[in-house]
Amino acid sequence: VPAIDDNGFHMGESHAIMQYLAEKNKWLDLYPSEIQQRARVNMYLHYHHRNTREASAVLTGPMFNEKISVEPAVKERGVEILNNAISVLDEYWLAKKDYLVGE
Repeated sequence: VPAIDDNGFHMGESHAIMQYLAEKNKWLDLYPSEIQQRARVNMYLHYHHRNTREASAVLTGPMFNEKISVEPAVKERGVEILNNAISVLDEYWLAKKDYLVGE
């Protein structure tokens, strides 16, 4: 479970942690200050939360914790979701450029 303790300030959720640290430390190469580029990063983070994240949890969970078992049908659905997400990334997000934002 992603979590952070920054001198007594506690928070969870990997995307929120990334945004917090990037803003706090001015990591503009990771989280741009230009509003439209930042909006594009945020759009992907929200997309990721429901798409690639769901699939990756099902597919990688057993690799990191031997107590996690996934039924074959659930694993198949995870592969389908991941393939779908990758297709959307290729055909929409990266159709005209190599990166989500920047050059």
